[in-house]
Amino acid sequence: ASSLSTSIMLKLLLVLFFAFAAAVSGNPALEKRAANPCMFDVAFLLDSSQSISERWFPNETRIVRNVINQTAQHYAVGPTGVQFSIVKFGQDATVELSLDQSTSLDAALAALANVYYSPSLSNPYAAFEKTINDVFAGARAQASKIIVILTDGRITAGFKHPQDVATQFKASDSKNRVMAVGIPGWIRKGNSTIDTETLNNVASSSSFVFDAHSCVQGIVTAFSSIATKLRCT
Repeated sequence: ASSLSTSIMLKLLLVLFFAFAAAVSGNPALEKRAANPCMFDVAFLLDSSQSISERWFPNETRIVRNVINQTAQHYAVGPTGVQFSIVKFGQDATVELSLDQSTSLDAALAALANVYYSPSLSNPYAAFEKTINDVFAGARAQASKIIVILTDGRITAGFKHPQDVATQFKASDSKNRVMAVGIPGWIRKGNSTIDTETLNNVASSSSFVFDAHSCVQGIVTAFSSIATKLRCT
């Protein structure tokens, strides 16, 4: 009886395996993800300070949602692929999604849906510090660690420049990257309040600085470029 049960179990496993293989081969998106087990640990830093209007904050979460969804079309989301984390910051920084909670695409999107605007002063240095010391404490050693900060670049609390801690982070590992997305804050006299100098100072290069209106494809393309350099595509 035991031998018969084992035989039946093996047959069931073979059926499931071939069914999965057929599904992957017939689905370009699944085929791409299966072929690219690239390991990124990505932290999104969302500016929720009072210099970002309540009207604009939902655009930050929309950008992150679109980047996560498009990334998931190319790479697996979870412990063997890309893991996401979310840090919201104003005067202080809080972890809204840790890397080990990013077990799937659905888990990452569910956490993002519960991130809300809570205005205060702006301390991007605290966001970098929280990410490096807390979020990336749980990062995988072999993964490329990527910070994507969405902010207007203004500093109204703490007054430590994020460039200092960002520079240390980039220098600590050749696989580390920082990207910056300029989010319009309050408009004064017809001019945006984005501090582009801050964005350029924290980013790995000028090619990793994006405009909020056209950043999604740029970020996903940058992920692909990093994957190529890591030889995992």
